[in-house]
Amino acid sequence: MKYIFRIFYDLTTGEIIFFYTQTGEAINIMPLSHDFAVYPQLADRTEADTGCLEWLERDEDLETKLTSGEYIATVDVTQTPHALVFTEPPVDPNPTLTADEALAIITGEAE
Repeated sequence: MKYIFRIFYDLTTGEIIFFYTQTGEAINIMPLSHDFAVYPQLADRTEADTGCLEWLERDEDLETKLTSGEYIATVDVTQTPHALVFTEPPVDPNPTLTADEALAIITGEAE
């Protein structure tokens, strides 16, 4: 079975612009120029300002991290070759409490 997973990112900042995966016997793995012509997310970009990381074998851990919303993904463009980096979202040091939650803490009735 054929497989392709591509991540497109800004070469200056490492910000991920777009990613996709395709799998199956009938898929054709097309050149990057095709992706720039077909995908609207890449319409205003070129290979000169956009990098691409590509996998031709499935990596379920990678796919899960990208789609779970539990991590922030960027590309480290300061190293060669560029590498995908996952970080956990920052924890809000001042979370917003509802009035009921605040009252429960004040009265000692919080769980």
